[in-house]
Amino acid sequence: MDTVIQNQQPVHPKSATGWSGVHGFSDRLIGSSLELVVYADHCNETMMQTDSRLDDRAFVERLYSDNKGAGGQPLLQPARPTLKWHFENRDFGMLETKTQTFFRVYFSPR
Repeated sequence: MDTVIQNQQPVHPKSATGWSGVHGFSDRLIGSSLELVVYADHCNETMMQTDSRLDDRAFVERLYSDNKGAGGQPLLQPARPTLKWHFENRDFGMLETKTQTFFRVYFSPR
């Protein structure tokens, strides 16, 4: 990807500590699965709350103006940006398909 926005905060899923293991699986395995489920829930909630705004010109302009590219340079907004939900190396966000600019919403839990 050309540009990755890194000013958003990572998701901190609920901890699975205190579990003693179920059916022979260790706490670590259960916690990993729970962590991914919670991360997926956060991503889904974000999509549900934000999806209708992806076509809102003011929202998109604010997305570009509030973020900087590599080296602190302003991001160049295409005349008609097309945003879609995207995972980049497990990080979740929005990808502008013409410029391949990735706006990171959540860092992956790993």
